[in-house]
Amino acid sequence: MKKAIIKKPCKTNMQSGLKKTKSWIVEFQFDSSLKKDVLMGWNSSVNTNKQIKMSFPNLKDKTLLTFPGRLSSWKGQESFLKMMSDLPKDYAGLIVGPYENAKQKFKRKLDLSISNYNLQERVFFYNAVDDIREIYSISEIVFNLSAKPEPFGRTLLEAAMMGKKICGWDRGGAGEVLDMCYPDGKVEFGDFRQLTEKVKELTNSDKSPDNIFLTADLMHSKTVEFYLDALDNKVR
Repeated sequence: MKKAIIKKPCKTNMQSGLKKTKSWIVEFQFDSSLKKDVLMGWNSSVNTNKQIKMSFPNLKDKTLLTFPGRLSSWKGQESFLKMMSDLPKDYAGLIVGPYENAKQKFKRKLDLSISNYNLQERVFFYNAVDDIREIYSISEIVFNLSAKPEPFGRTLLEAAMMGKKICGWDRGGAGEVLDMCYPDGKVEFGDFRQLTEKVKELTNSDKSPDNIFLTADLMHSKTVEFYLDALDNKVR
């Protein structure tokens, strides 16, 4: 049985007001040893809920959709917010990444979109450090919606290796990952109607990714091979 503590933080001895005491906190207890992750090489736990500590203002009884990645105008956070605005209120969204150090102009733009879409109680930023694996574990679907084709689609592959449903535009590295292990999650670029319907479809599906064989060593070797081929063609 998974063990967790759900609580509200108390005021510190040096605190007079109530800041940071209104949101609930969930902490999963650590009860398993660490091992090396075959994809990324980091130390992780067999228990995917290892030591996760997450503040959530209003995620109870919500279907959690997660968008990992640094804040950037081409990464796709704006598309994620557009998608969330088209979904029913029982869906909540998590934008995961180092948002505190992001370009503040773009962060303010996202905050304004959240306000305009009336998503203040449904979409939240989370500054993941070393617990992205745990975030994936509590997510229903993990997304890649980059405005430009990416070479690898690494975040989708990470989530797929944990058996989590993945979804994204059918192009670039993300499209290749989806083709390889979860074709059900492919969406034509820019088709938001198809995207929202796909989210509802995947939510009700029991099917999870399979045919996953990429490791960190294989990804590195393919990258080196690509650049060596490019250099060879340039010499010719």
